[in-house]
Amino acid sequence: MKNKILLTFYFLFFTLTIIACAPKTAPPPVYEKTAPSLAEIIEATGLKDIETFKAITDIKVLADGKPHSDVSASAVLRKPGMSHIKAYKFGILVGDIIISDGQAHVLSGKVSDKVKEFSKELYNAVFWWDDMKDAEIYRRGDDFTLEKANKVITLDSATLLPQRQEIRIGERNIVIMYSSPIKFDEFWYPSMMDISLDNYEFKVRIEKLRLNPEIPEEEFSLP
Repeated sequence: MKNKILLTFYFLFFTLTIIACAPKTAPPPVYEKTAPSLAEIIEATGLKDIETFKAITDIKVLADGKPHSDVSASAVLRKPGMSHIKAYKFGILVGDIIISDGQAHVLSGKVSDKVKEFSKELYNAVFWWDDMKDAEIYRRGDDFTLEKANKVITLDSATLLPQRQEIRIGERNIVIMYSSPIKFDEFWYPSMMDISLDNYEFKVRIEKLRLNPEIPEEEFSLP
């Protein structure tokens, strides 16, 4: 009888020891990566020291979903809010526009109001972070969202590159879609921007991109 009691005790002790040493089957803790600050995003993506972009682009314009026109353009954009865009068709200058203080100034060419508006929004598309200092930043699924009163920007959480931007002006929404990131020198940037303005769509493909080139002051001089 005594041997049976000892045997039972040893069995229980052995069983409890095995259970205590067995690996836990509960799932591991989940660590949600919090959204970075705008300063951290700018630092990580190399945007911190960029004051000027100079780009060679191809622009396809659609009206009501149908091809409308196709031009090439050179664009110089400088903080804060300055742009100089020259549009060419078959190598001939067809539009020369300077954006200054939120106003479009046509230096040459017949430029429609919709093209003027696009020229102003191109700055917002390229310098997407420029006026987002007071934005709320939070994580949504696999993306980070930057939101303020009149603007919402979605970033890929892995690359911190912009994916979508929505600008609200009264009852209107201007939508900018980004795609096809390309490495320009050591800098990654979306090479495709799709800017939707009401029934018009401007598909911008960046062919060449230079960061902080030397730009003479007369580049933005008005007549």
